[in-house]
Parts: sequence; structure tokens; C-alpha cells
Amino acid sequence: MWKRWEKKNVNPEELVNTVCYFFKKRDFKVRIVKSQHKYDIYVFPKIGSDITEKIKVRILWYPNTFKIEFNAGNLSRRLVLLGNLLSFFGAGMLVKRGLQNIESLENLEREFWSYMDEVLSNL
Repeated sequence: MWKRWEKKNVNPEELVNTVCYFFKKRDFKVRIVKSQHKYDIYVFPKIGSDITEKIKVRILWYPNTFKIEFNAGNLSRRLVLLGNLLSFFGAGMLVKRGLQNIESLENLEREFWSYMDEVLSNL
């Protein structure tokens, strides 16, 4: 999912730090890759958490506008599909694990967008 904000006078470095703070507060590891008008923030879950795959948050910067993309869950959706196909052979655990991961990612994404809306409305 992605959201776009227009005419917000926000420092891109400050926005990246805000996103990183959200994830670090929840014990995720964060890596930032900066390009010309883009920041890719890779978020890695800690071992043993309900989330088993990395998350990618991309911030695209344009004059007077920026866009934030939240990408996660592709692996889990594939696990569910594969698990459904292989469930006849006892691979139902893949389905269960994939569904738990999707639910955790959806909850995290909802929290993320609420947090970003709140932070950006205060600027």
C-alpha cells in the first residue's frame, strides 16, 4: 500500500528518522539505502517474532510532494498458496504460519499508517 502527501514542507531526513523510530521501537532492525529522490528502508524482524519476512518502506521525494510505500507479505502469501497445494501431503503448517504472518503484517501496517498520519498532521 502507498500514500501520497502534497504540499508538506517536511525534511526528508526527518521523515526517514521518523519511520526508522517506529520500527526500532518495536525491536526491528533497520537499514537505509538512499538514492537521488528515494529512500529505501529495509526492516528485518527479530528471530522468534510473529513476522518472518523483511518489510520494505520506500519514500519517494518530489518537489512539494512525497509518497510512502509499505511493501510486505509477498512471501507469506506464497507460503499460504503453496501450503494449500501441499496440504494433502501434510504441509498444512505452511498455511498456518503464512496466515499468522499475514495477520501480523496487516496489524503492523495499520499501526504504521496511523502513526504516519498522526506525525504528519502535527507538522
